Amino acid sequence: MARVGHKKSRHGCLRCKKRRVKCDEEVPCAACTRHKVLCSLQCDGGQGQDSPLASRRSTKRASASTKSPGNSSSPAFSLPTSLDLFSHPGPEQSDSWILDAELIHHYTMVSYGTLSHAPEVCHALRSGVFREALSHPYLLHELLAFAGFHLASLNPNDRHRYSLRAFHHQKMATGKMREAIAIMNSTNCHALFLTSIFLIVNAFAEPFNCNITGNTFSPTKAVVDIFSLVAGIKLIFHSSGLDLGSSPLNVLFIGAGSNKCDPYRLQSLLEQLPELRSRTYEAKGIEETQKQVLIASIEALQNCIDTVSRRKAPGILIEIRALFVWPVMLPKEFLELARDDHPVALVLLAYYSVILYWAEPECWFLNSWPKRLIGDIIQKLAGTPWASYIYWTVGCIHSN
Repeated sequence: MARVGHKKSRHGCLRCKKRRVKCDEEVPCAACTRHKVLCSLQCDGGQGQDSPLASRRSTKRASASTKSPGNSSSPAFSLPTSLDLFSHPGPEQSDSWILDAELIHHYTMVSYGTLSHAPEVCHALRSGVFREALSHPYLLHELLAFAGFHLASLNPNDRHRYSLRAFHHQKMATGKMREAIAIMNSTNCHALFLTSIFLIVNAFAEPFNCNITGNTFSPTKAVVDIFSLVAGIKLIFHSSGLDLGSSPLNVLFIGAGSNKCDPYRLQSLLEQLPELRSRTYEAKGIEETQKQVLIASIEALQNCIDTVSRRKAPGILIEIRALFVWPVMLPKEFLELARDDHPVALVLLAYYSVILYWAEPECWFLNSWPKRLIGDIIQKLAGTPWASYIYWTVGCIHSN
């Protein structure tokens, strides 16, 4: 029997339902805001198609953040604001152990094979990486988050359920990863390197898998935040003296396989860069220090294309490697210029969106990124002298 004065509703958040308390059905609800946890109503589709709240966007955010244990001051792995869902634990799901079993099954049966077509790489991802994860919980959490986001992309009707569990594992991974980085050594550096790669892949997968993109979401800011995560790979690589060749999983990074690519595509992008470099060098109104950073970033993209084109990797699309290599080569000052919407930095991100577009058919976690990113850049550069420098990129992405 319903309590006196209590109007029944099936549209409350999952946490309030579990606690059997009345939910005010705001986005996020007052109870979740008060307890500083992720409200399930913040993800579109959380209550099914019949819910009038399913498409409502959140206009409020909890002001407090959950502090991670360990070395949380590490700049390379501080969680960017665009990815702040990773810093909330989210409501615990009553069937979490069943979900985790499903995620393990899905990773070892399906999702591992979405990163490469090469048999030796797939074997390493399915067997070697998972075996390594059993000794390093942060890597295991990242693998389960990866499987969760993949299941969310495959099952729109259950997207909310899988995404919440993926968020949980991503949160657990980042906390444990910070602790491990503080004591990084030869026994855990390879696991940390693998974890950082999956962290970045999951950061790409997260925004559009849970439809958290609202009026305040900026694809350009989000991709710059991902670049700051990529810098973590560079930190681990240099801080640990990591030798990829000595890893039992070296087939993931070093191989004699042939490049899987269309050489014309990257060459056509490379041909656009000299003019941009000259225009930047001659531009008036750009501070000299900024100009040096921007030219170095253009040259980094040129070097990136040259590097991934020459070096062979087993069954990994050349554009996928470029997605990781260019951010590693970038000067750190570029990230601030991009966050401030500097027009030349935006033009470079437009070229990056073309690489995303070429890699998208092979990478489910890049779904929607190219068109969202270039659309954001078009708006930011509209009416500026630099708008003409993205005509080529717009033509590439919207050619189909």
